[in-house]
Amino acid sequence: MERAKSKMSLYKLEYKQEAVRLVQGGHFCAVAAKILGMPKQTLAGMLRLLAKRWLHLTSELKELDATLEQLTAQTAKCLRSQFGVGPQTVSTMGYISPIQFSKTVLRHR
Repeated sequence: MERAKSKMSLYKLEYKQEAVRLVQGGHFCAVAAKILGMPKQTLAGMLRLLAKRWLHLTSELKELDATLEQLTAQTAKCLRSQFGVGPQTVSTMGYISPIQFSKTVLRHR
């Protein structure tokens, strides 16, 4: 696995993005690998790692959104009751300090 990781790190970001674009565009992994001139196993491994990373980041984002929702509901009830004002809007307006947010996130982990 270490050998595969070091092999994949040789490819630049643009190259990896092109690989993802090809597969998302409907090319089979083997065809995309041939177009890019890389081994099929390398491309499959790279896509697998990217998918795991995406799933992890999506999960983490959901947790952070829930925390932000809770904090803004507690801190700015009146403002949040206004139409179109969500947790991101309230947090960017300064109703929640970054320190308060980070303490809450750390407490829930």
